[in-house]
Amino acid sequence: MDSNAKSIISRICLIAIYILLGVVGVYYAVGLALFPIIAVPLIIYFIKNKLSKEQHIVFQFVIVLGIYLTTSNLICILVYLIGACIPTYVVLYFYKEEFPLPNIIMYATLSLSVVVLGFFVLMKYLGVDFQAEYASILDSIKGVSLDTIQEWLIIQNPSLTTSNIAELGLEMKQLINSIVDAMQSVYSALIILQLLISTGFLVIIVNTILRRKNKSFPSLKELLSFRLSKMAVLILFISMIAIASNGNEGARWSILGLNVAFFLMTLFQITGALALVGILSRAKINKGIKIIGCVTIFLLLSISPYLVMFFGCLDTIFNYRKVKIVV
Repeated sequence: MDSNAKSIISRICLIAIYILLGVVGVYYAVGLALFPIIAVPLIIYFIKNKLSKEQHIVFQFVIVLGIYLTTSNLICILVYLIGACIPTYVVLYFYKEEFPLPNIIMYATLSLSVVVLGFFVLMKYLGVDFQAEYASILDSIKGVSLDTIQEWLIIQNPSLTTSNIAELGLEMKQLINSIVDAMQSVYSALIILQLLISTGFLVIIVNTILRRKNKSFPSLKELLSFRLSKMAVLILFISMIAIASNGNEGARWSILGLNVAFFLMTLFQITGALALVGILSRAKINKGIKIIGCVTIFLLLSISPYLVMFFGCLDTIFNYRKVKIVV
């Protein structure tokens, strides 16, 4: 079988796979959780096989037409476009420009965030409000009654007096309400963080597969050898000022600042942990000690995330690792 015939068969199989994903319901609610992991086969195929613009258009048109004919659902088409098609070409572009892996992940995440948030706005217009559903789930958590909390406290601490249980129960109820309110406010930041994680997995999977046969692709070690731009620290500082704003206009800035600060603080925690792992991996010590050290770092990330975040901020400002990749 010649190469042209193999190429045509490969395209037909790939098209069939993405149409079948619509048939089995992946492009409904499940597809949202897979943003943008389902783009992996497309990205690998398009990197390995150079297609013309016309061939790309025909390829995507056939998939979209197939999804529509098998599901008769425009939302499924939108989910495919947002969850697979657009991420494919975003990642392809950054690979073509030969960006380092950390830059590919970050730039692709920010690009897809604009697309996905726009998609959620469109879905709200079409009658599907994801933010309202998210708020409803959190409200159900807030709906936990004070009696339920007090019953739990009695089981856990039978020696407590009635007045102590009532006081602790009220404090826990207020704490739960405060946490839930904060989680509702950082809805946009949570979406972007989810995209950052899934895009990171996407790029790592794609790069690992491609690098097995072609060492010209970036090394995964780049993920341990980068730092954030110093501008990120400045933006974090400004966002904290915005959080302290008062008044009606101030409330809007406060919510925006809260989302930006939450995203950047989490990002500094991630980069701080990766920086520590990078330092540990280059240290001339026993491999077993390195493994224990890595486990300790991630335990520290869960126990004292702000300490790791502070380390990430210092690494960004002073670049004491002398890394050359800046995101």
